[in-house]
Amino acid sequence: EPVSTPCHVYCKQCILEHLEVRQNCPECRRAVRVQDLIADHRTVKLMDKTQFHCVHRCGWQGRLDRRRAHMEESCPVVILAEVDKELEIICQQMEALAQERGELDIEQ
Repeated sequence: EPVSTPCHVYCKQCILEHLEVRQNCPECRRAVRVQDLIADHRTVKLMDKTQFHCVHRCGWQGRLDRRRAHMEESCPVVILAEVDKELEIICQQMEALAQERGELDIEQ
């Protein structure tokens, strides 16, 4: 969520974290208070027109506000990583079960 200070534009979360430590602009050091922050609608419109890419380089392109949903719901790189983790757990469980039954040579 972009916000404007009297002098620059920042991500709201980033500038709020900065203002907890220092009450100035990170760029020009001008005094800035939380009350000085204003939603920057021009930057939002610009970002809405900009095509962003998936951080996992799967080929997805879209609006920034849809990137998180893409990564949580449909990014093939993320899905394959989750499946890989699940398969690893299943393999470990099968090996443990086989060892319990004496079906697996421990030295393998």
